[in-house]
Amino acid sequence: MIHGTSSVYVDEILKNGLRVGTSLTRDEGIADYFGAEAVDDAGGEAVWVYVLVPTDILEVDFPMLEEPILGSAETLPFTNESDLHNHLTAIGWPESDQWEVSLELGGGVVTNRPIRPDEIIRVEQI
Repeated sequence: MIHGTSSVYVDEILKNGLRVGTSLTRDEGIADYFGAEAVDDAGGEAVWVYVLVPTDILEVDFPMLEEPILGSAETLPFTNESDLHNHLTAIGWPESDQWEVSLELGGGVVTNRPIRPDEIIRVEQI
């Protein structure tokens, strides 16, 4: 999984890990988007933080389902927000532990606990 952020935060992340509620994705386009947002906020360069975490810490990223980053996503099945919302209304919005739905349809998940430094695989500048 990937977390897009700014290089400004890398030393802190490598030392202390990532906070509970961290957004993760498998989609490089979405990671790029979050990296660019972090750079806009803090400066630095966009980076990807790769993590390997157990699936029991993953939860639905409801904000991403509400306002998906469809323009950046490379692998999502919907091309507009209306189609995604219609689909979710038809099948029922996921429960918080149905992270697979969040990852497949919205492109991301959040964590229900902090990500430890030993769960960080590597950091790459974008």
